Amino acid sequence: MKTTTSYKPGSRGLIGHLYTSGGKKKQNIHFETSNGDDVIINCSKENSELAGHYLHHDIKISVWHQEDAPRRNAYELCDVYLDGYEDLFAEFKQFFESLKNQDEYDGLTIIHDKINEYVTLNEMEKLRRITRLFAHKSTDIQTLKIALVVTKRIKDLDTYVGFRNELLKHYTKKFKSEMNLLKQERSRANDAQ
Repeated sequence: MKTTTSYKPGSRGLIGHLYTSGGKKKQNIHFETSNGDDVIINCSKENSELAGHYLHHDIKISVWHQEDAPRRNAYELCDVYLDGYEDLFAEFKQFFESLKNQDEYDGLTIIHDKINEYVTLNEMEKLRRITRLFAHKSTDIQTLKIALVVTKRIKDLDTYVGFRNELLKHYTKKFKSEMNLLKQERSRANDAQ
């Protein structure tokens, strides 16, 4: 049975100019997109320091985006695509664009097929980078599960294990949260009887 819920990818690619890096209380970078929008992107201290090397340069980045978050917290830095990775950035940007108009089932199928392609063709750099795009608190549990199932056959591969563990961490947290909600609902139902 197909669901009519549309798939909402949490990652997106941005092209633009990095003009500030830092932050007093919370680390971030300030980025002017190619269409002129100023965006504040939260990031770790390490990524903020790394970004400092690219101040006043045009770069390509991927971010996690939360539609319902306040403007200042809507974006979080995921990955940077520097020299030699322009094609990969374009591939991922097109991939996430293709997910926008899919229903949930088709979106998950497309994700499965893309990750499986990278595993089958042993394209580890692409696999690590696409995994990074999904290993985030905003990724839904079904997407995390698909990524974990497809990559199970290489779960012990030294060059991938850390990336897969990040997926597993987010999946486990979401799974426990959903189980707790289910227990609460059952408890309320039992109390109502």
